[in-house]
Amino acid sequence: MERALLAKFNQNKDLERLLLSTGKRTLAENSPYDKYWGVGDDNSGQNKLGLLLMEVRSQLARLQSAQEEKEMLQLGWNVPKRPPSIIIPDNDPVCEEVGM
Repeated sequence: MERALLAKFNQNKDLERLLLSTGKRTLAENSPYDKYWGVGDDNSGQNKLGLLLMEVRSQLARLQSAQEEKEMLQLGWNVPKRPPSIIIPDNDPVCEEVGM
């Protein structure tokens, strides 16, 4: 199902833009009758479709970022370096204790 959704949103740029426009918001299939793909009538469902859409959105955003970076390199622009995933503040007592 994830591959099918990725193909659908990758092939239809209007749908891709719509999905990416949701940013980091939580997505939910608001079906009162479906507790597997949706949230069900009492919001206790598994929301598998919403979870898959959020994963596809993340994948599309990474693809879009990689494409933009490739285009910048082709134009001879300097591509800004990404910051490290973890930033340790100076004088962190935990880091000092373990000798970092």
